[in-house]
Amino acid sequence: MAAPASAPRRPLQITLPFGDVVVDTAATTPLVLISGGIGVTPTIGFLEYLAAHVPWRRTLIVHADRGPGTHPLRHRLRQLATRLEQADIEIWYEEPAPGARHGRIDLSAVSLPDDADVYVCGPPMFLRDIQRQLRAAGIPDARVHIEQFTPGDAGAPERVAR
Repeated sequence: MAAPASAPRRPLQITLPFGDVVVDTAATTPLVLISGGIGVTPTIGFLEYLAAHVPWRRTLIVHADRGPGTHPLRHRLRQLATRLEQADIEIWYEEPAPGARHGRIDLSAVSLPDDADVYVCGPPMFLRDIQRQLRAAGIPDARVHIEQFTPGDAGAPERVAR
C-alpha cells in the first residue's frame, strides 16, 4: 500500500508560483471565466477582485469537474458570484448532480457575449477543447487568455498551442 501524501519525510516537489494571466481591471467588456478542475483557483482570485472593486462588471462563470465532491472551492465560487451584480454560473459535472449540467462543457449551449474577454484555466486537454469551442463560437483569439494549471508542473508551464 502506498504511503499517504502527507507521510513524514516523504519528498515533496514544489515550485514558485508562475503564470502571467491577469484580468484587465480597467475594461468594461463582459468577462467570461472558464475553468476545469483545480483551474478554478485563479478564477477565485479574479472573482475576489471583481467582488471588491467592480461588482457591476457582467461576468459569466463556467466550470467543469467530475462532480460536486471533487469540485475545489465549490462553495466559495458560488458565494463570490452572489456578490456580483451581473453574474451567471454554468457548472458542468461528468456525474449527474442537482444544479449542474451533465457531461462536459459544451459552449454551444452557453450564451457567450460577442465582445467578452475570455479567461480559461485548466489542464492541457481541457484547454485545447475549450479553445476549439471558442473558435467555433467565433470568439477571436485576441480576446482569449489561457493559463495552464496542473498539479505536478515543474518550472514554467508548457504553453498550449493557439
